[in-house]
Amino acid sequence: QELTSTLRENYSYPVVSACLVHWASRYLLENTEFYDSTYFKSVMPVGLQLLANICAKFPALLPDVFRTVKAALALQVPLDSVSLAEHHKQLLNLLLHQAHCGLVEPVLALVTSTFPKTDRALVRHFVVTLVDSIAPPFSSRFVEQLCQLLDLRACREALTPNPAAAASVAKFASSVLDSGVLSISHSRQQSEKVLHSYARPQTVSHLVT
Repeated sequence: QELTSTLRENYSYPVVSACLVHWASRYLLENTEFYDSTYFKSVMPVGLQLLANICAKFPALLPDVFRTVKAALALQVPLDSVSLAEHHKQLLNLLLHQAHCGLVEPVLALVTSTFPKTDRALVRHFVVTLVDSIAPPFSSRFVEQLCQLLDLRACREALTPNPAAAASVAKFASSVLDSGVLSISHSRQQSEKVLHSYARPQTVSHLVT
């Protein structure tokens, strides 16, 4: 408890934050023995929150934190399925935070490559949280990348059967189509096709073919 308070009080110093990121990479997120410890569930949220704070305060450390989270998502750890899902949800929340801090393209590229093998509930959580937390204006590059993500079979299977999730994505899709941002997109037709498939009511069987 005392150590946690000390870290929170001093992470505003660049050298302390850099050391914390290094420590997280070597210990919190890459040491498999830590996941089997009795203190994992109490320490991990604190470590991830510190990393989130560091991302917001020191943008130069965003790539280092991103590499750490990417490695953690691929790590084989001794957790049961429920605990593993909760852990991955925490990591995805940190990725969302990094995207909001400006690291958009690497985050979307990572989840696009990993979501085909990701639990559908986590896919739904990430996409819905993302589209519910952003608003126009959108860059054409961002829309292109997000459409590539939304076009994944994993996303369609996760989103379309859930009315609330489908409504969130439909609202986002409609706002993008109305904005006209795709008029300068290099992949306009494909992006518009993806957005229309979410903006208009479709049957689940049609959307996942």
